[in-house]
Amino acid sequence: MDIEMPTVETIKKLVQAQIGVAFVPRMCVQPEVLAGQLVEVPMKELTVARKIHLVYPSHRHLSHAARAFLDLVKGVAEEV
Repeated sequence: MDIEMPTVETIKKLVQAQIGVAFVPRMCVQPEVLAGQLVEVPMKELTVARKIHLVYPSHRHLSHAARAFLDLVKGVAEEV
């Protein structure tokens, strides 16, 4: 069964409680791995695509820098 959790902390607690396994960024679990609380399983030839969303207030004027960044991100997204 697939489930999504709102935070990495919640995911770590569920894994530590032996509720399941998870894919998480290594930097988020490094202390627990070093302390022996979690075990890292190396995986080879695994490509994971992740959706990332950019959000901004819809009824607010964006600064020139924010608008330029948004235009840049939209341009990159269109290429993919």
